[in-house]
Amino acid sequence: MNLRGILVNSLDSTLESAKRKIERGEVISAITLLKAAARWFAKDARPWRLLGICHGICEDHKSAQLAFMEAVEIGCADIDVANLITTFWATQESKRGLEILQ
Repeated sequence: MNLRGILVNSLDSTLESAKRKIERGEVISAITLLKAAARWFAKDARPWRLLGICHGICEDHKSAQLAFMEAVEIGCADIDVANLITTFWATQESKRGLEILQ
């Protein structure tokens, strides 16, 4: 396996680990892991997207919005992230938006 393959697998396993932490209620730990992943994999929007979900779960809506905006800026193909930013934050329905993303 080449270096790119190793890095992709590493990011994938990191994201899966973060998702497991979220499922166990270890959201703060997942945030720490995702912040590191966002630094290491700066051109991938997936850590930022999941980080936004985590911040939303913690009701830190400003940080969630910033993370989602970063995901969109990087080029996240998920239109749901852009919709969440423009639709749900403006109407205080962020929890519904987070449910849609999950």
